[in-house]
Amino acid sequence: MALWQTTTLVFGSVSAGGQLEKDNPALRPCKLCGENKNLCNSHIIPKAFFRRIKDGDPQLYRVTVDSDPIARSSNGDEIQRLLCFECEQFFQRTYEDYGTELFINQKNICENEDFVFITRFQYEKYYLFIISILWRASVSTLKNFREIHSLISANKILNPCLRLQTLNISLKNNIRLDDFIKISATRIIDPQDNIPQSVIDGVMSGLSFGRGNSPEEGVHYYFMVDGYIILINLYPPNSPTLKNWHPKCAIKDRTYLKIPKIPYYEIKEVKEGMAALAQARAPEPKRGRGKQ
Repeated sequence: MALWQTTTLVFGSVSAGGQLEKDNPALRPCKLCGENKNLCNSHIIPKAFFRRIKDGDPQLYRVTVDSDPIARSSNGDEIQRLLCFECEQFFQRTYEDYGTELFINQKNICENEDFVFITRFQYEKYYLFIISILWRASVSTLKNFREIHSLISANKILNPCLRLQTLNISLKNNIRLDDFIKISATRIIDPQDNIPQSVIDGVMSGLSFGRGNSPEEGVHYYFMVDGYIILINLYPPNSPTLKNWHPKCAIKDRTYLKIPKIPYYEIKEVKEGMAALAQARAPEPKRGRGKQ
């Protein structure tokens, strides 16, 4: 079974527009603090990621990878009024300023043929940054995230952790988010150098969803940015899969990250998505004149 069912890849640049919710001056409850305020247009995937694939073109390519991958031109990402200005600024200062720069801050990065190493890693801050993206998708009503909306039931757990900047769900029972929500990262490469690393780094994917063969195997969400795939795994507390979850790509609570490199063509959805993007960007063949 494929780890995820559909993949949305975007390549190129994005305009400031996107899927934007219509203006509504009425006060609404902020999804984070709960107060009735004027809400900002919040990016589900942080807009800092989209800035990095801008190249003077107001369009990007969006690829849905299923049985027949197709690349289509698109003009933006998913945006909705979710947070008040204060909470939007809190998310940016607390999580996004760190999380969106982690994979491009070269002074903290070294690598060899098999791994990328990132030093001065702030585990809890980065973990909550990833959770904040998943949380935004779950509390939105955008149709692209309908498979994630079921997580709204976990808002009573995720919301306080994000507001209080903690992984602790219950200090009394010593329960933490990372006891059952596991995050991993892999570096996507082309060992044959047919695709430049800069091209791979310029491919993004929106949040995608997959489900295990049984409830014990959990549900999985992932996205790709800056040449890395981030996978979020949610397991039932007593799952045998959870007890045996020890992949080498796991993000661990320590001061450095050790991220394995994986060829893009070993991941079916990424391979097919890259092929669809290449086909979409290829110039159309010139047509010769027919005989008179």
